[in-house]
Amino acid sequence: MLGVNPNIISWIALLFPILFFISLIYQQPVLAFICLLLTPLDALDGYVAKKTGKVTHYGEMLDAS
Repeated sequence: MLGVNPNIISWIALLFPILFFISLIYQQPVLAFICLLLTPLDALDGYVAKKTGKVTHYGEMLDAS
């Protein structure tokens, strides 16, 4: 699956809610909408970890945050 590390997906997915609120503060509705659409990316990391056999304790803790 493209050699993607599920933990990297988790870290990237953590950025979107932060960027969403920053874009709201700076009144950037298009960026806020894009970040809102990308927020469910967080659900993808668990799926990738299970499918690639890369489930780790660190990943479980990162996903729970």
